[in-house]
Amino acid sequence: MENITLKKELIEGKTITFDNDQDCIDRQHDDFREANLFFIKDHRNSWANGFKIEFNGALVHHTKTFPPFIRKLKELINTWNLERVKEVDEIEAKKQSLT
Repeated sequence: MENITLKKELIEGKTITFDNDQDCIDRQHDDFREANLFFIKDHRNSWANGFKIEFNGALVHHTKTFPPFIRKLKELINTWNLERVKEVDEIEAKKQSLT
């Protein structure tokens, strides 16, 4: 995971998802976890601006700077075996290249 690319994607408005779906399949368990990452830049509510991580639907981290955000993300990745979910566009592009 390239930190600079991740930061740029978030600032551009993408919501990025990490989950442990593959780990659930590999280890045959149903303890599914999902982290959604996003960035908010709202001129009306400056207190809400920054990088955010929602884990299983609950906001677990909010910071205005990137280094603490990436530390928390790495902690979640290591604890729950999370992997980045491929974007729908990436999947479609791969299908097109195969045909």
